[in-house]
Amino acid sequence: MVDREWLASLKVGDEVAVKEVYMSSTSYTITVVTKITPKRRTIDVVGHSGFNDGKQGGGFSTRRFLVPVTEEIQNWISRQTLLNKIEHFPFKVLKTEQLQEIQAILDKSNVSVEV
Repeated sequence: MVDREWLASLKVGDEVAVKEVYMSSTSYTITVVTKITPKRRTIDVVGHSGFNDGKQGGGFSTRRFLVPVTEEIQNWISRQTLLNKIEHFPFKVLKTEQLQEIQAILDKSNVSVEV
């Protein structure tokens, strides 16, 4: 549900989050308001345009919503950024000692990984 009072308070330059719901997954990006029509019906942000009443229809199964930036959203974005960096890191370039440090962290997680 979109907070109409919050939407009414938005100004060009305000930071907002775009909540994107695709099928059963949700993601967030933080961006800036670039345009608000005089009757406040449409809001554009960097990277997306045409949010009507804070909602934007996407494709068949994608919907986008403008939401306030919260600590929870900032933490979610930070976590996703870290996971992406780790997933694409070329571990083969590390020295044995560095890999052993990573192994020690993994051992503390109590998560078993089949090799």
